[in-house]
Amino acid sequence: MKSAPGVLIRKVEPSSPAERAGLRAGWRLAALNGFPIRDLIDAFFHAAEEDLEIDALDARGRRRAMRVAKACDEDLGVELEDFPARRCGNECVFCFIHQNPPGLRRELYFKDGDYRLSFLHGNYITTTNLSPTDLDRIVEQRLSPLYISVHTTNEELRRRMLGVKKAPPILERLRFLARHGIQLHTQIVLCPEWNDGAELEKTVRDLARLGKRLLSIAVVPLGLTEHRQGLPALKPVTPRVAKAVLKQARPLLLELNGRRQEPVLFYADEWHLLADAPWPRYRGVDVLHQLENGVGMLAEFYRGFNAWARRLPESLGRSRRVAALTGPLGAKALRPALERLNRIEGLQVETVVLLNSLFGRSVTVSGLLPGRDFLRGIHENPGFDRYLIPANALREPDRVFLDDMSLEELGRSASAAVVVVEGGARELAEAAIRSS
Repeated sequence: MKSAPGVLIRKVEPSSPAERAGLRAGWRLAALNGFPIRDLIDAFFHAAEEDLEIDALDARGRRRAMRVAKACDEDLGVELEDFPARRCGNECVFCFIHQNPPGLRRELYFKDGDYRLSFLHGNYITTTNLSPTDLDRIVEQRLSPLYISVHTTNEELRRRMLGVKKAPPILERLRFLARHGIQLHTQIVLCPEWNDGAELEKTVRDLARLGKRLLSIAVVPLGLTEHRQGLPALKPVTPRVAKAVLKQARPLLLELNGRRQEPVLFYADEWHLLADAPWPRYRGVDVLHQLENGVGMLAEFYRGFNAWARRLPESLGRSRRVAALTGPLGAKALRPALERLNRIEGLQVETVVLLNSLFGRSVTVSGLLPGRDFLRGIHENPGFDRYLIPANALREPDRVFLDDMSLEELGRSASAAVVVVEGGARELAEAAIRSS
């Protein structure tokens, strides 16, 4: 069955050009100035004109033609339905989705490989499913920056890592995009004895030659769960591996970042936690574009904390024991904050380290802990007046954990107050010292 043309209008903003033109929620936006509208990106791109000819379908499918004048920087004022995301067709040897345990929410098994979501939300794509038409659209509509998973510039190795027999040469594709003005954020998921060592150095240097269109390279460690039955054998990132990676990183960071006004090469904070090494502070450096890759998360967590902590009280009115529930890496990250808090007379803050029962002990980040692990941690560690849990373990807006346990359910089963910490070290401290 052929779908209706255009995109469904979910909402029309009051007093907007769309309302002035006569558009209504429930209609379909079919064309702007004669250009067919396939998704919200098309609508945004073609609505930039000051004089718009609008072609729409009303709720009964009848064509409606209208015109409207607006300022060039004025938004059209429509909220459109989301487009179905394009699925990734690769079988990457390190893909975390392939390692998910059974029984999770359906959306957690979807592999996104959509260049539009890369542009809109910073999702990483491999570009293996980009057609010539896609590339033309990216260039024409200036869908920049894009976020590209590279992993290696050794084409044979890249095909093996992506689990495909054929793939367009990644450097050729990146050069095409850079040549046409598309800015690029890139990532390298490092798999020990696959794309590390000399392969990593070659990949980083190859990417650096893309010039000013290359905005960043993030080197991140692979994640392994205990659900890898039937998948290629991979070695974990151990503290020893992390130390070797950081040792190799030093001259590369000095060489590549020293050439540019803004740093281009970054290593995820996890490398530093695993190696028990000081993490970068990134003072005066914008790393928000790689924050989801774990670059600069600790710097962001502690930003402004030391100055603010000078206002902390010297003592509490009454003694209090507080537990901060987190994963093994989280415990390392919280250490400086807890050391400062425990200088307050009457306050005792301890970490309760949780081992992941859903993905396995090798998954050590707090954001992937299920609710049952927090509940077990509370039951096995009684006697605290308050239990702090990280907000990144909960899905918004319904506040449920990965195993679908709700925050409300956890709170009902806990022996003391459960407090969600949203933000950084300052918010953690406030949650520990506030009276209620």
